[in-house]
Amino acid sequence: MKPSAAFRLLSILGASLFAVAVAHGADLALTADANTSALRPNANFGYLSNLYVDSNSTTFIQFDLSGLPAGITASQVSKATVTLFVNRITSTGQIAVSPVTSAWTESGITYDNSPSIGSALTTFSPGASGVFITLDVTSLVQGWVTNPGTNHGIALSSSSGASAVFDSKENDQTSHQADLNVTITSMGATGATGAMGATGSQGIPGLPGATGAQGNQGAPGVAGVTGATGVAGVTGAVGATGATGAQGTTGIAGVTGATGTTGAVGVTGATGATGMTGSQGATGIVGSTGSTGATGVTGATGMTGATGATGIEGSTGSTGAVGSTGATGATGATGATGMTYMGSYDGSVTYSGADVVLYNNQLYYAIQASPFSAVLPTNSAYWTILLPQGATGATGADGISVTGATGATGPSGSTGAIGATGSTGQAGVDGTGSNLSPWGGTIADGTMLSSSSTKVSYVTATDPMSLTLPPATLAGQEIKIVDPYQSSSSSGFTVNAASGDVIYDPWLGLGNAPQTSVLEFNAIDLISDGNHHWYVYFGGSPT
Repeated sequence: MKPSAAFRLLSILGASLFAVAVAHGADLALTADANTSALRPNANFGYLSNLYVDSNSTTFIQFDLSGLPAGITASQVSKATVTLFVNRITSTGQIAVSPVTSAWTESGITYDNSPSIGSALTTFSPGASGVFITLDVTSLVQGWVTNPGTNHGIALSSSSGASAVFDSKENDQTSHQADLNVTITSMGATGATGAMGATGSQGIPGLPGATGAQGNQGAPGVAGVTGATGVAGVTGAVGATGATGAQGTTGIAGVTGATGTTGAVGVTGATGATGMTGSQGATGIVGSTGSTGATGVTGATGMTGATGATGIEGSTGSTGAVGSTGATGATGATGATGMTYMGSYDGSVTYSGADVVLYNNQLYYAIQASPFSAVLPTNSAYWTILLPQGATGATGADGISVTGATGATGPSGSTGAIGATGSTGQAGVDGTGSNLSPWGGTIADGTMLSSSSTKVSYVTATDPMSLTLPPATLAGQEIKIVDPYQSSSSSGFTVNAASGDVIYDPWLGLGNAPQTSVLEFNAIDLISDGNHHWYVYFGGSPT
């Protein structure tokens, strides 16, 4: 009976799944991420939800390799990739990826105590915001596996004008922290060779299928136990000569000729003559009992007879005739196209139909070719789950929660474009609760504020007008000012810093440059660091 197409397809699927099981990926834990800034050399930004890379800012990322199998070697790491999520791009350019060569901590790193950095491993240019970028760091991870003490992570830096923001592990909005995926080849030792099985009966030769297209090189498989030697197939007879086609199977071996008769056994040589018996010693004289007489001398042993000649060897029998060659078997039907395992999903690759990738600990099968790269396996129009992720393990015991010290205030982000002014909404009902700022009253033009309250709110009396803030010497002091005269013809109000103080306002296009006065419309919220610096928390319409 010929094997059915369904049976052949199941055989191909089984072989593909075995190949998938040989190489597997491991997503390693992100342990630390932070950036430093030359503009604030003593500040730590490990608590921020974003990671900044530009001419003044460098990002540091470190992973924990303890999730790799015990005893792994560098040669068993076939591929390692780091995936980053581009939150936004301010300006394009090249970003360098370099190994960090000395120790650092997320809560302690600053620009002044930054760790040393090695030569760039690779560079990349983030082309758009809101996308994932995957970087090949195979050689670097292989070095860490060989010498774990050198794993201080990677650094992202730019000296070519690039300015980009990536998600950190503290980001609770898009929540796409950096990920290190390591593809591992076989780990087990070669098993002992199994005993040779008994020879089975001759199987029916299968129909040869057409030669399929060359597949991609698969990952090296685990050396399995040596199986028993299969029975040789029956050789087909030689067919009539025709057009040159595929190589036919080998014909049946001819019958072995009869064994020649065994030659006659040679004549046994004659037995040698027996040697002569020695003469007996004389009997002693009988007399009185005395000492026993001496034993007579033993006669010499006779000589061994010569060995007979070897008989003549019989002649060799004649060789039997060679059997005729069997006919060539018919060409088998073309086998079904097998799946191709492509390793961990790579957003830069445009996948073909029947490709299989590992993504989020699940195997996905491409039901049709992707029209372009970065088509995620979760897109059901192009992918389907081949092997789902296993059941979730039991929840571990709660860890000990330790609240870290409050980090320094991060640098202000770049200024976004000013949106169009919306129409004035209906007045809301009065709020309640303990988070309302204390009322500071209505302030007139030229007023110098002198409140020492931690939080205080004011309303302007006219528009336009000017006012002066109190000295920024009370850390955490928050002042809110609202202009009730906001309209399309509003002139706004000018906020002046006290003598020796400066204002940082990134909301109205001033960037991080310190100012001694700013012009605001509608509302403003300022916070003091206690060191003669006011920071604008929001500007424009209150939210």
